[in-house]
Amino acid sequence: MFAQFLIWAIFVVGYGAALLFLVILLQRVRTFNEEQQFAQRREQLLPVFTRYINGDASVAELHGAVGRSLRLAEEIILHFLRDIRGTGRVLLIEAASDLGLLKQTLRDLHSWDWTRRDLAAMRLGVYGIPGTVRDLMELLRDPRIEVRYTAARSLGIIGSPEAVDALVTILGYPDILDTPRVLEIVQIMGAQATEPLRRMLATSTNGSTSDVQLLAIDLVGDLRDYSMVPTLHQMLRSTDTEKVLRALKALGRINAPLHVGELMSLARDRVWQVRAQAARAIGQLGLEEGVLLLKDGLSDQAFWVRRNSAEALLSFGRKGHELLHDAMRSSDMFARDMATYQLERINGNFLGAAEYKQTANGRGMTAGPTVLAGSTAG
Repeated sequence: MFAQFLIWAIFVVGYGAALLFLVILLQRVRTFNEEQQFAQRREQLLPVFTRYINGDASVAELHGAVGRSLRLAEEIILHFLRDIRGTGRVLLIEAASDLGLLKQTLRDLHSWDWTRRDLAAMRLGVYGIPGTVRDLMELLRDPRIEVRYTAARSLGIIGSPEAVDALVTILGYPDILDTPRVLEIVQIMGAQATEPLRRMLATSTNGSTSDVQLLAIDLVGDLRDYSMVPTLHQMLRSTDTEKVLRALKALGRINAPLHVGELMSLARDRVWQVRAQAARAIGQLGLEEGVLLLKDGLSDQAFWVRRNSAEALLSFGRKGHELLHDAMRSSDMFARDMATYQLERINGNFLGAAEYKQTANGRGMTAGPTVLAGSTAG
């Protein structure tokens, strides 16, 4: 009895496995056939779309060629819209409207399925129609953060004044979208990022807004946005040390000129972090007027001021090297150790080993043991 039951159990399992295999096989065959048909249909429609974009086919002719292949037509339109500009773009938007694709996308914004809402928000960004900004703004309150992020990203792509207003506004509402994500969106805006960044930096400094400004300053430097240089100069006069530091770093990345007197004042600031960053900026910008300040910086009480001053001196070529050689004979231990450390660190880059030793001997100096960075922290 048990043996018979076992045989039947094996038969049922085997039958079920065979049936499952057959179903999977049929699904794969069906999918393959659909993909083949999709590819063939695409090959048929692409020439029609090309003629339409070039003005050689009417929207009615395009509509007739598309027929019921609306999903494929939308894929083709979105593909072209990612690269095309000018009249061709206008024609494609007109075709999307005539085919009912825009209406369907707007309906999908209210779908119960969040993935449909997300895809619809993405498509609106590609379409780039300023008139859809308000629809995307509504999605900024969507229960799913994925949808909120896609909606914000599409607003950044559209980049209209109303879209910029929306992006700047949500910075004050971290429950909608965290600040780093918003700034990531601003970053992809490229040349259009200037206005939102300027408005972020003009926002009053309190609470989370201060964090927004600091991140925005960094982003200005990353984007090398030269038009923001006057704003960064204003930041240098802030009482917020961190804003001054970030502004100095951003100006260095942009390689923007600084007022010599302004930079000299920062190099003497009471905050060592500011002095250290000012020393770096003097080297980055090659300000000859700051060389003596860098020499003085070798004796600073703060290690990073000494380190940045020594590295900045190296950027002035032989003149900077000579000042470092002179510092090796200084009675100040800080200056002597940092100069020795930097010269031995670059030995073989600017001067060959033999030439370095000959120069040192000619000046009555000896190249002592390498001084470790931590030994002069003071």
